[in-house]
Amino acid sequence: MTALDEHAAAAVADHVGQVWADDILPTLHDYIRIPCVSVLFDPEWRAHGHLDQAIALIREWCAARTIAGLTVEVIELPGRTPVILCEVPAFGSAGQALPHDDTVLLYGHCDKQPEMTG
Repeated sequence: MTALDEHAAAAVADHVGQVWADDILPTLHDYIRIPCVSVLFDPEWRAHGHLDQAIALIREWCAARTIAGLTVEVIELPGRTPVILCEVPAFGSAGQALPHDDTVLLYGHCDKQPEMTG
């Protein structure tokens, strides 16, 4: 690794550490405070509103990202828990989508398991 590569790697590590400390970790703390558990443990999830709080927090965090072309949408189907869809248009090295650009799908869920000991 050259000195320039080491400098670039250190700069990236510093940036990631700063974003983690200033943005990601506080948001995770806020999320953890919301008692949104799986519908199996909270059949009245709609009435309690905890999942809606979590969805709003996550949607706002995602929408605040400075990613070119990012769209963030909450999708709600009757009787189902809401989902957040974040979409970023594909782009190649020239900044435009090419036929061989791949689609990447990431999945996660906003509900949690109930607290427990052990």
